[in-house]
Amino acid sequence: MPLELRPGSIVPIPCRHCERATIRFAISEGSHALSCPQCGSVTEVKVSPEGGRIRVRTSRGPARPKSP
Repeated sequence: MPLELRPGSIVPIPCRHCERATIRFAISEGSHALSCPQCGSVTEVKVSPEGGRIRVRTSRGPARPKSP
């Protein structure tokens, strides 16, 4: 069953780098950078209205720099 997306709803967003962790995100319109609690890298989230619904798109953001 798909999640009903509406402003303020809390949804799990998978990390686009390690794919092992999920990030809890409260739906709000605009662009957001979410840090993964597991690997520290960023997942970019874009929330926009589309045809009376809310669309959430995710992509890889900057990776956490590797330590020497």
